[in-house]
Amino acid sequence: MKKRHSFFSFLAALLIVGSINLWVGTSHEMVVQADSIDQPTPINQIFPDSALAEVMRYQLGKSSVTDVVSQSELDNVTNVNGVSKEIISIEGVQYLTNLTNLRLGYNNIRDIQPLENLTNLTVLDMIDNELTDISPLSNLTNLTQLSLGDDSISDISPLAGLTNLINLYLTSYDLTDVSALANLTNLKDLWLSSPKLSNVSVLSNFHNLETLQMRSTLVSDITPIANLKKLTLLDVSMNEIKDISSLSELSNLTELTLTDNQISDISALSELTNLNYLYLDVNQISDISALADLSNLEELYVTDQTITNEPLTFQTNIVINNTIKDENGALVTPLDISDNGSYTSPNITWNLPAYTDEVNYTFEQTGSIGNGPFYFTGTVYQPLEEVPATYNVIFDIDGVQNSEEVVVDALLEEPAAPTKEGYTFTGWYDAKTGGEKWDFTTDKMPAKDITLYAQFSINNYQAIFDVDGTTTSQTVNYQSLLTKPTDPTKEGYTFTGWYDAKTGGNKWDFTMDKMPANDITLYAQFSKNPENGGTDTPSNGNKTKPKQPARENGTTITAIEKSTTLPKTGDNGTALLVLAGLLLTGASLLLTKQKKKSI
Repeated sequence: MKKRHSFFSFLAALLIVGSINLWVGTSHEMVVQADSIDQPTPINQIFPDSALAEVMRYQLGKSSVTDVVSQSELDNVTNVNGVSKEIISIEGVQYLTNLTNLRLGYNNIRDIQPLENLTNLTVLDMIDNELTDISPLSNLTNLTQLSLGDDSISDISPLAGLTNLINLYLTSYDLTDVSALANLTNLKDLWLSSPKLSNVSVLSNFHNLETLQMRSTLVSDITPIANLKKLTLLDVSMNEIKDISSLSELSNLTELTLTDNQISDISALSELTNLNYLYLDVNQISDISALADLSNLEELYVTDQTITNEPLTFQTNIVINNTIKDENGALVTPLDISDNGSYTSPNITWNLPAYTDEVNYTFEQTGSIGNGPFYFTGTVYQPLEEVPATYNVIFDIDGVQNSEEVVVDALLEEPAAPTKEGYTFTGWYDAKTGGEKWDFTTDKMPAKDITLYAQFSINNYQAIFDVDGTTTSQTVNYQSLLTKPTDPTKEGYTFTGWYDAKTGGNKWDFTMDKMPANDITLYAQFSKNPENGGTDTPSNGNKTKPKQPARENGTTITAIEKSTTLPKTGDNGTALLVLAGLLLTGASLLLTKQKKKSI
């Protein structure tokens, strides 16, 4: 019984687990099938946005947005046009699984997630909405035509895999990088625009391009276009282009627009003989003779040119050359000359009563080139610079002066720093002493003559006193007297002075000699004292041989006896010794005589 009970318990558990798995699987299948409706549903429930519901009502041929529709009816919808309908949400579009053409430009759409699985789409127009994220487009690999524009799209990497695209319209206020388009080599028509876009090197990949319109960017380099030989229409207006030489080999071009750039040289266009329409308005073109042989032209506009000459210094009489040339290279007579100027070919002349910052003249020329008319108009501006007021600046170095003229409000050119022995240059000042230091990076020339004085600070140097290797030092200003140290002592020697060398050299005179512009070392020198305590050994080093005592009558007479020099007054000790010697000598003589008599 227990075994049978266990078996039934196991079977019940298995059924429960199986039921749960079946429910989970069914629920998951419902999620996957969420892009279809299970039963007929009112239009305005499928498409909650009232504007989109009205578009779908019309598309489905219903009389009211409350009419119900089935999934099969939705499956029959392949084309939806909801341009400029004030649509905000496109919820419900995900049920249009067979949709191939969807046009929802000029609305207020922000979220395009419902498009994610509409893989049958070949044409999608979402221009001028409020898009920032276009990642749901990455699955729509069947797209051949895509329009996105006038939004704040900065990341276009979701477009990288849409290699079937033939026509791409892409404009954005925040687009800076278009390298993600590199693999879209099937493109035939491309429109690019962004006020932050400057690098379009990716264009060199698009060899199948037939139409390229790139407007309102920061692009100045159009060399990537040079090899797009299939181009028939090129519009690169409102950019920063100056050099158009890279266009010279685009011989299939029939329409070219270069309006609103910075172009002055159009000689590269002379080879584009298939051109029918050429637009060069709002540039800096003064000579159109390079276009004379474009025999297929039907329309040429070179209007509103602005040519600005290099500035001239103002004079009351101004003469400049006319530089405007027509299709034949002939000078175009000025239409209107400012400030009562006159024209005598090739010169325009002005006689000006007072200063003005500019003169100008306009021109206008019409004619025909090829099969149609041309229009060539513009203005030439001649800037004039007022003669600048100048004043003298004098640079004074201890009375030695140099001067130069400087324009008012101009920065002065700083002279080389002067040098002065024993001093350090501290700067240029507006007074000989004190005053304000001149800052050559910010201070500007006033409307008067000025003098700037070089100021210096005195240097100090080290005086080292060396006594047999033991040193002390003093810090002394340049050209000041040194303080004489206490005379050093040395046993058995007499200090002779301070010298600039250990031996020999020059003796330093502390009352006269002054500190030079460098550190110095003075050495204590000594002379050795005699061993008997007498005077110093003569400087020649020779010793004097002592004299032998004199003898008189067999008696040795010392130097004392022979001396007739009297002792100095007050030398009591020496006098007593002399007296004692005389007494002893006299006594000795008397004794000697008495002995002789007794013999």
